[in-house]
Parts: sequence; C-alpha cells; structure tokens
Amino acid sequence: MRRFIIFSMLLLAGVQESNAWVIFSATFKSLDAVRDGYASTSKTSARMRLAYTSAEVEVVIITCSGVGREKCPTVVGPADYSNHTDAAHVNSLSRYAMEQTQLGKASGTHSVVYHDEATGKSYRYMISWETEGEQVRTKIDKEELI
Repeated sequence: MRRFIIFSMLLLAGVQESNAWVIFSATFKSLDAVRDGYASTSKTSARMRLAYTSAEVEVVIITCSGVGREKCPTVVGPADYSNHTDAAHVNSLSRYAMEQTQLGKASGTHSVVYHDEATGKSYRYMISWETEGEQVRTKIDKEELI
C-alpha cells in the first residue's frame, strides 16, 4: 500500500508539469521469470481524480518478484480500464517492449498516435522500458494531443 501511495503522489506531481499521465506501470525480474513463475505477484487497478481538473486517470500497476510458481499478470483486460482502447494499446505496447528486450535492446521508448473518431480527439500512447540487471520496468503514458 505504501508503494502505491508514493506512486500516486509521483503520478500527480508529474501530471502538473505536462498533459501526459501514467496509465500503466509494470516491474518484473526477467523475461524468463514471466514464463517460469514468481513468488509474489500483484496487479492493482486504481482510478484517481487529477488535482485542479475534473479528469479521472485509470492506472494499472503490476509487480512480480521472486522465484516461484505464480504467473505474472503481464496483460490487462477490458475490465481494467473503462476505455477498452487503453487496454488494447497497453497490451500492444507491452508486447513491443518485451520483443525489444528479447532482441537485446535493454531500454528505449516507442509511441503510437490514436485518433478517436467518436470524440474527435487524438492521443499519444508512449511506452518506456529499462532493464537494470535482471529487473525490467515499463511505464506507459497517455497524452491528449491538442
């Protein structure tokens, strides 16, 4: 819980400086452990109202650590986000980052732009990933383009 509160405060602080917000964060030990299993896994979904705005942000945080039998929940489902497009982009970008790390690219960023025909708004989804030792961290930001 403490980690979630600290993450939430960092999220809100980062939002004040840009119009992008974090919608996904994942930490796991290695790509092999995704297949082999973990001792501890958690998948937390949260909805938070942004300070000074009426916007609500939905965040999914996945953390998997230790060697064990539990499978890491590396994908999100439609129930994790009220906007099913967010779930589709999160899964697609997560797969992209995993493929890049398997190819030996230890860190990087990648973005896609999505135009929502229903609302007429455009959004940029950007994933950043980094490998530190056996630890892999990914983060996905969503930004409304004006």
